[in-house]
Amino acid sequence: MKPKSGGKLQESLLRKIIERGCQKVTTSISKMLHVPVQVSGVVTGFVPISRIPMLVENPEGLVTAACVTFTSELSGHMIFMLTSRSWDTAKSFLKPQVSGREMELSAFAELANIACSCFITNLADVTRVVIQFEPPEVMEDMSSAVLEDALLKFSDVSELLTVEVIFASDRFEMKGFLFFIPSQESVDLITHHYLQARAQ
Repeated sequence: MKPKSGGKLQESLLRKIIERGCQKVTTSISKMLHVPVQVSGVVTGFVPISRIPMLVENPEGLVTAACVTFTSELSGHMIFMLTSRSWDTAKSFLKPQVSGREMELSAFAELANIACSCFITNLADVTRVVIQFEPPEVMEDMSSAVLEDALLKFSDVSELLTVEVIFASDRFEMKGFLFFIPSQESVDLITHHYLQARAQ
């Protein structure tokens, strides 16, 4: 949901939260893949749902995605998505190697949980509230179908804060996407706590 009141401030703040989240993801993903990885996020801003499939190189190509729901004083959803090529690259660095669909989806759920929880924890740090989040729900299909299925859950949302996430090392580069969908009440609360902290 796009920020309403104080939109420019709220969008700028959400961008800062995501940039700091990338720093936390770097450490956790490096440990999981057993190689030094730098994670950077290119914030493309609030993108209308109708344009989301156009961000993916091949909307009919296979992707693996996970949706994480967070609740408590802050509520919303995060969708983490990798193309099949990027996920194949990530799997090749997992130790021990995973085999079989169930193990692969479990490993992706762990990867998505690391990525999303780092951003959600950063939200908690900024707002100084407790945030609870549910285990990731993993989906594997064409990117257009995955996005359509995920977005059916958010009928009141017209735009998503979209981040292109780059995982890079001296041995590989992967590209994924993070879609951040906070409730409007959460966006207002984030801004309120941030302004309070700056005033102190």
